[in-house]
Amino acid sequence: MQFMLNDSDKAKLEFIFKMISSIEIIIERHKGIDQTIEDLEGQNAILICVLQIGETLNKLENAELRTSLPVK
Repeated sequence: MQFMLNDSDKAKLEFIFKMISSIEIIIERHKGIDQTIEDLEGQNAILICVLQIGETLNKLENAELRTSLPVK
């Protein structure tokens, strides 16, 4: 499925992918998800990324894109 995205939505999606990449790096640095979750700084780092993703998803302008993503 293809969507006609404006530059703002493209930038938002790029930011979301950057946050996902950051989560992967955080988990890798902690040698796995279990160690990440057990570490207070790891927990907080993941939480901030997830919050940023959620806020950005809610700001997408393309209604068709928003409804096709499992945002909730």
